[in-house]
Amino acid sequence: MLLSINLTFFLFSIFWKIIINLGFGKSFWQITVTFFQKFLIHTARKFASDPRVQKKAKETFHEELKPRAIKAWEEVKPRIKKTQADIKKIVKETNPSQDPQKFAKKTAKRVLNELKDVVKKR
Repeated sequence: MLLSINLTFFLFSIFWKIIINLGFGKSFWQITVTFFQKFLIHTARKFASDPRVQKKAKETFHEELKPRAIKAWEEVKPRIKKTQADIKKIVKETNPSQDPQKFAKKTAKRVLNELKDVVKKR
Protein backbone atom coordinates (compact mmCIF):
# COMPACT_ATOMS: atom_id res chain seq x y z
CA MET A 1 0.00 0.00 0.00
CA LEU A 2 2.86 2.38 0.85
CA LEU A 3 4.44 1.57 -2.50
CA SER A 4 1.18 2.45 -4.23
CA ILE A 5 1.04 5.81 -2.47
CA ASN A 6 4.70 6.57 -3.24
CA LEU A 7 4.15 5.65 -6.87
CA THR A 8 1.11 7.88 -7.03
CA PHE A 9 3.07 10.82 -5.56
CA PHE A 10 5.88 10.18 -8.05
CA LEU A 11 3.44 10.18 -10.97
CA PHE A 12 1.78 13.30 -9.59
CA SER A 13 5.13 15.13 -9.41
CA ILE A 14 5.97 14.15 -13.01
CA PHE A 15 2.50 15.25 -14.11
CA TRP A 16 2.97 18.56 -12.29
CA LYS A 17 6.35 19.23 -13.97
CA ILE A 18 4.92 18.49 -17.41
CA ILE A 19 1.99 20.83 -16.82
CA ILE A 20 4.26 23.64 -15.58
CA ASN A 21 6.72 23.26 -18.48
CA LEU A 22 3.94 23.31 -21.05
CA GLY A 23 2.44 26.44 -19.43
CA PHE A 24 -1.27 25.63 -19.54
CA GLY A 25 -3.77 28.38 -18.70
CA LYS A 26 -7.09 27.79 -16.95
CA SER A 27 -7.23 24.18 -18.05
CA PHE A 28 -4.10 23.62 -15.96
CA TRP A 29 -6.09 24.10 -12.76
CA GLN A 30 -8.98 22.00 -14.00
CA ILE A 31 -6.64 19.14 -14.90
CA THR A 32 -4.76 19.45 -11.62
CA VAL A 33 -7.90 19.53 -9.48
CA THR A 34 -9.42 16.57 -11.34
CA PHE A 35 -6.21 14.58 -10.94
CA PHE A 36 -5.94 15.48 -7.26
CA GLN A 37 -9.58 14.51 -6.63
CA LYS A 38 -9.03 11.15 -8.29
CA PHE A 39 -5.85 10.68 -6.26
CA LEU A 40 -7.67 11.40 -2.99
CA ILE A 41 -10.55 9.09 -3.85
CA HIS A 42 -8.14 6.31 -4.84
CA THR A 43 -6.13 6.73 -1.62
CA ALA A 44 -9.27 6.82 0.54
CA ARG A 45 -10.52 3.60 -1.06
CA LYS A 46 -7.15 1.93 -0.44
CA PHE A 47 -7.23 2.93 3.22
CA ALA A 48 -10.87 1.95 3.66
CA SER A 49 -10.24 -1.53 2.27
CA ASP A 50 -7.26 -2.14 4.58
CA PRO A 51 -8.32 -4.48 7.46
CA ARG A 52 -5.94 -2.76 9.90
CA VAL A 53 -7.58 0.61 9.26
CA GLN A 54 -11.04 -0.94 9.58
CA LYS A 55 -10.08 -2.50 12.92
CA LYS A 56 -8.69 0.78 14.26
CA ALA A 57 -11.76 2.69 13.09
CA LYS A 58 -14.05 0.20 14.83
CA GLU A 59 -12.04 0.43 18.06
CA THR A 60 -12.01 4.22 17.94
CA PHE A 61 -15.76 4.34 17.37
CA HIS A 62 -16.62 1.98 20.25
CA GLU A 63 -14.04 3.28 22.74
CA GLU A 64 -14.08 7.03 22.09
CA LEU A 65 -16.84 8.36 19.85
CA LYS A 66 -19.84 6.34 21.06
CA PRO A 67 -19.26 7.03 24.81
CA ARG A 68 -18.84 10.75 24.10
CA ALA A 69 -22.02 10.85 22.03
CA ILE A 70 -24.00 9.04 24.76
CA LYS A 71 -22.66 11.41 27.42
CA ALA A 72 -23.47 14.47 25.32
CA TRP A 73 -27.01 13.19 24.68
CA GLU A 74 -27.57 12.60 28.41
CA GLU A 75 -26.43 16.16 29.16
CA VAL A 76 -28.61 17.72 26.46
CA LYS A 77 -31.75 15.63 26.97
CA PRO A 78 -33.05 17.59 30.03
CA ARG A 79 -32.55 20.89 28.18
CA ILE A 80 -34.51 19.57 25.22
CA LYS A 81 -37.39 18.51 27.47
CA LYS A 82 -37.34 21.91 29.21
CA THR A 83 -37.38 23.71 25.85
CA GLN A 84 -40.23 21.52 24.68
CA ALA A 85 -42.23 22.35 27.80
CA ASP A 86 -41.48 26.07 27.40
CA ILE A 87 -42.67 26.07 23.79
CA LYS A 88 -45.88 24.27 24.78
CA LYS A 89 -46.40 26.91 27.48
CA ILE A 90 -45.85 29.72 24.95
CA VAL A 91 -48.31 28.07 22.55
CA LYS A 92 -50.95 27.99 25.30
CA GLU A 93 -50.32 31.62 26.22
CA THR A 94 -50.32 32.94 22.66
CA ASN A 95 -52.36 31.45 19.88
CA PRO A 96 -49.76 31.16 17.06
CA SER A 97 -52.36 30.85 14.31
CA GLN A 98 -54.08 34.11 15.35
CA ASP A 99 -51.09 36.13 16.57
CA PRO A 100 -47.89 34.74 15.00
CA GLN A 101 -45.91 37.91 15.76
CA LYS A 102 -46.48 37.62 19.51
CA PHE A 103 -45.60 33.91 19.38
CA ALA A 104 -42.39 34.64 17.44
CA LYS A 105 -41.36 37.38 19.88
CA LYS A 106 -41.89 35.19 22.95
CA THR A 107 -40.12 32.26 21.35
CA ALA A 108 -37.16 34.40 20.27
CA LYS A 109 -36.94 35.94 23.74
CA ARG A 110 -36.93 32.46 25.27
CA VAL A 111 -34.17 31.26 22.92
CA LEU A 112 -32.04 34.33 23.62
CA ASN A 113 -32.44 33.85 27.38
CA GLU A 114 -31.40 30.20 26.99
CA LEU A 115 -28.30 31.27 25.04
CA LYS A 116 -27.40 33.79 27.76
CA ASP A 117 -27.65 31.04 30.37
CA VAL A 118 -25.46 28.72 28.34
CA VAL A 119 -22.83 31.43 27.86
CA LYS A 120 -22.83 32.23 31.60
CA LYS A 121 -22.25 28.55 32.45
CA ARG A 122 -19.16 28.40 30.25
